[in-house]
Amino acid sequence: MTSSTRAIQFDRDGQYEVAVFYYHEAAKFLDLAILGTADGSNKESLTKKAAEYKERAQALDELSEFLICSEFDGFHSNDLCDL
Repeated sequence: MTSSTRAIQFDRDGQYEVAVFYYHEAAKFLDLAILGTADGSNKESLTKKAAEYKERAQALDELSEFLICSEFDGFHSNDLCDL
């Protein structure tokens, strides 16, 4: 199973922190593939997909932070949520 497949599966299952890890891994693999690709159109599609994975990882990081802050709201202060 590839990193991108795992990322999507964990994302669908609501396991966002694990999904973020695999989205980053998939993007790293694509970045390495880009370095070894001479074909301009293939390079463009790989770059676009890597950017999509990075953007999704960022969105899930923000969602995870929101969910954590929502969970702790009213119980006790959380340094992450005080920003």
